[in-house]
Amino acid sequence: MKGIIHIFEIVIVALVMFIALFQFTYIPRMETDWPRSKISLMGWDMLFTLDENGVNWLDPTEVQNEIKQILNKTNIQFSVKIRGVPPADISVGCICSSSEMTTLQNILTNLNLNGENIRFNVSRILPSNISFPHKHDVIFLWDYDVGAHRPEILNYLEEGMGMVEVRDLTSGDIDSVQTDIFGLVWNNSLSPSSNNISFSSSTGTPESYTIYKYFHHIPNSSGQTYPDPHYFQNFLSSGERVWQRDNNTKRIAMIQENSGVPACIINYGVSGGAGRTAWLSGLGSLEEDERVLIKSLILWAAGNEFDLVESDIQTEISKFSFFKVLNQNMYQPIEIEMTLGYLY
Repeated sequence: MKGIIHIFEIVIVALVMFIALFQFTYIPRMETDWPRSKISLMGWDMLFTLDENGVNWLDPTEVQNEIKQILNKTNIQFSVKIRGVPPADISVGCICSSSEMTTLQNILTNLNLNGENIRFNVSRILPSNISFPHKHDVIFLWDYDVGAHRPEILNYLEEGMGMVEVRDLTSGDIDSVQTDIFGLVWNNSLSPSSNNISFSSSTGTPESYTIYKYFHHIPNSSGQTYPDPHYFQNFLSSGERVWQRDNNTKRIAMIQENSGVPACIINYGVSGGAGRTAWLSGLGSLEEDERVLIKSLILWAAGNEFDLVESDIQTEISKFSFFKVLNQNMYQPIEIEMTLGYLY
């Protein structure tokens, strides 16, 4: 009898050991993603090495050539996005006559801003057939009524585009486009005068400050820039009483001295949290400083990020970014974002 019990004990112990060993063999092993880790380290090393060697992060050709040289003989694809600067190539659709088109083209000459070469491509949109093609970064219009195009404008702005209008307004011009899209209302209590116009104290906010900063660092036709402070000769019409819809003075970019009447109002996050608009009171003979002002507004409306180097990455491996400050002509914090991956 005792022998049989011992046999049962031996069988039970053996069974327990078998089950235990069986379970241990099925404990999942931790996998180490060495390829991903290696590529991430290589990416960081590339960013800091290129920056240490003084690469011009705003020159797409230079950046692309330098990175290609490092990634030579690999199948790794890359892309680079820059934030904090206007796009290097800005497409502008002008709702205007042929003569107004010529005027805008003469204003939007190419320039180098803080080491970035910025090019403008201006094409005309017929006032008799107004449209808002998404191929344009900015739509610019003079004295044209676009009130009937509210849905198209909202759709256009939702894609992150911008609009600038230079137009004297009356109370009858304030429709849903002017109110909802440009952020404008009529205020009879305002009393415009003949005083000079300047940037408002709200330039302490990021959006208004960007316009102010561009204006003081874009050279005019003689190659000079305007020192701060700068005062524009009055260009408000005597009956102009436009105010910001929400009493938000941070969106009033320019005012008339003493009277406080707005001369330029901006709006952003207009449609689906995206899009930028600017209204500027109608200008007369277009003085040199007013031309630089229009250029500044279009630069702002074009946004502050762009793809420096585009890629056909299908399988993204790693994405990383770092910040630096450009100070060639003006103080300009930027973010450089690099993505590494494979074509398939």
